[in-house]
Amino acid sequence: QFTNNIGYFSMYFDVSHLDKDELHYYNLLAEIYANIGTDKTSFENLSRKININTGGIYFSTPSMDIFGQTDEYYPKLKISSKAVYDKLPIMFDLIKEILFETNFDDKQRILEILKNIKTKMESQFISNGHSIAFRRLKSHFSECSAFDEFLDGIPYYNFVSDLLKNYDDKFAMILNNLIKVSEKIINKNQKIFIAKNTKLFI
Repeated sequence: QFTNNIGYFSMYFDVSHLDKDELHYYNLLAEIYANIGTDKTSFENLSRKININTGGIYFSTPSMDIFGQTDEYYPKLKISSKAVYDKLPIMFDLIKEILFETNFDDKQRILEILKNIKTKMESQFISNGHSIAFRRLKSHFSECSAFDEFLDGIPYYNFVSDLLKNYDDKFAMILNNLIKVSEKIINKNQKIFIAKNTKLFI
């Protein structure tokens, strides 16, 4: 489909090979990719470049199941973006910079991200308590729902809260785990699926 000379792009990285104790770092990684600078560009300047040249660059952690099956699912790291055709090369350069040059050493920024996650989840617990309860109930009947609940439900909240306790003492561990998980996901041997809507990508 062609829409007003805008190219839509999605990239999926397989994460099924991650160990269970790495899954929360993978979810955190998606938040960090979207909210931190790189080795050569500050977060403010990177955000400005993204806003000027694209319709946004988004990171998410979907798990895809097969309709009618409750025990099979495919967790992914998804990157999605859009841009007018003449700015597609800039969009790809920005995605590449984020994936390979993210500044994981930015201790203060990662602390802010963790605090924001915790605050946002606490707000969701208060305003959407019935949805949280229903989601936990679903996790008992579907492997995919159980995975989603573990990934970014109450277990994830507990994970983030624990990282915030004695954060300074834990930062070296957090840094090492983020780098390790990112390297397991983003590498040349990974399975990648790319969806696009324009011949310019072919």
